[in-house]
Amino acid sequence: MQINNYLDTGGIIIKPNFLKLDVFNNFMKYINESKHIPTYQPHRLYYGNRYQAYPCYDYEISDSVCGNIIKKEIEKFLDIKIKYFKAWSRKILMEEIKKSQYNRAYGGIHQDEISKYAAVLHLDQSFDGGTAFFERPHDNKPDIYLSAFTNRLVLYKGKRFHAPCNDFTFEVRNIIAIFLDF
Repeated sequence: MQINNYLDTGGIIIKPNFLKLDVFNNFMKYINESKHIPTYQPHRLYYGNRYQAYPCYDYEISDSVCGNIIKKEIEKFLDIKIKYFKAWSRKILMEEIKKSQYNRAYGGIHQDEISKYAAVLHLDQSFDGGTAFFERPHDNKPDIYLSAFTNRLVLYKGKRFHAPCNDFTFEVRNIIAIFLDF
């Protein structure tokens, strides 16, 4: 089955140990030293303040060494050529989520508009954190729930309804949000 067909019909590709351990450790050092900017999701909409949306801190890594490593690893893993690629390191402070409109298990159920496909590279391990997938935007419970697992890539069709999962036992949720077309 072609990868496009699999993803387009609702499939999810999961790649554990996405980066080699030494690369992942260097990657984490770079991410932790980077200056993340306060913002919110969805950023394309206006809100009175960050807490009316899903507050987070972003740092674009698309054209950085880390971004290029991610892009090349996805191309190698899937045996494809990426035509469009954007990636952000994202930090979510759970204390801010508690103050926001998303003080619950799941962040906003949404579709990604920026590209045909999306991926999350989880940087932490959390059984209650991760990514949830829904059949419809008004569903209360996910159809599929994937816990966050360090260095695991989750790739899916951007138009598939999904949401971040909030694990309030953590101070920070760390991910790489990836948007791509191939």
